Amino acid sequence: MSMRVLSTLTDKAYQTVSFDTNKGERVDITLRFIPSQETWFFDIESASLTVRGLALTAFKNLLDPYHNLISWGMYVWTEDGFDPWRIDDFSTGRVRIAIIEDLENAVIEEFLNG
Repeated sequence: MSMRVLSTLTDKAYQTVSFDTNKGERVDITLRFIPSQETWFFDIESASLTVRGLALTAFKNLLDPYHNLISWGMYVWTEDGFDPWRIDDFSTGRVRIAIIEDLENAVIEEFLNG
């Protein structure tokens, strides 16, 4: 299975994590916590996709609108079912982000979308 959990995330309000897809494309994900909104936002930069300022929400492929450009998805799981809203969400393990590629992404999307 091509799932990778972004396990290096911390309680820093601004952080970037990078990875290479199965197809060799370099992807940078930058996360920003905005305390006044109690929300995490993210940017994606890669050769095939650049998006900025999307809110990090739970339990869906946040990149589904771009499925025609990329072969991977980004999923957010939380222990309590609430969207990420605390600066320590990643360091406490309450929130996990996973990148799922190719066939696994398609199977999960089909299940979630009925």
